[in-house]
Amino acid sequence: MNIVFLHITNPKDPKSLIPNYFVKSVKKFCENPNIIQVTDKETKAISGVNEVVRIDGDTQKIMVFRLNAFYELKLYKQTFYMDTDMIFIKKFKIKNVFNEDKIVLLERNFMNNAMLNVKFNDMDLTEYAGKTLGEVYPYIACFSCVSDPMFWKDCLNNLKKLDDKFHYWYGDQEAIRNIAKSNKYKIQEVPEKIYACPPRFIDENTDACIIHFKGSQNKDLIESYFKYYKIEQL
Repeated sequence: MNIVFLHITNPKDPKSLIPNYFVKSVKKFCENPNIIQVTDKETKAISGVNEVVRIDGDTQKIMVFRLNAFYELKLYKQTFYMDTDMIFIKKFKIKNVFNEDKIVLLERNFMNNAMLNVKFNDMDLTEYAGKTLGEVYPYIACFSCVSDPMFWKDCLNNLKKLDDKFHYWYGDQEAIRNIAKSNKYKIQEVPEKIYACPPRFIDENTDACIIHFKGSQNKDLIESYFKYYKIEQL
């Protein structure tokens, strides 16, 4: 089972343990994982990964760097591409997600009807004024399963045509949505509530196998959940 994640040292938090929690949870709950870290030329390898792939590029334009890195791996195998602010909490097998489809995307389940904050992160998203989060970003980029790297190439090419603001934030969700709508690929959707459940909803979603600690307020919770599920006990 290939599991790919992007990790570049955050200068504001250079000693973050978040990727370590993620990798340890993968090793505990996933069947024979092959863990691949994609990164820049300077970031250190995370303990426990099987391979580190270093990519050239402008990490300031992190969305472009991310999609290009995924494409450059050129993995024609069923591969999970994930964010590191997540932990597995149950046994996980690749057959639980993949069927005959080559592209599996994470369908947003929570906050769909919330109005999109058009000033989020000091961005100007006024073109989406009056639209809901679910309307604009139906897919969340923290979890996807892809066995055709051309999907990432198409996402990358789409992103490069978008306004530069999306090269820094939201660009992956923009491109994934656009390419999914193009109908070039057969898309299978899997639910956020199972494969990236926010911690505040975990008690009501007992089938969830992954918790997603998106947002600064949730990242402070990772250690406590890591200990609760006894992930350190490999």
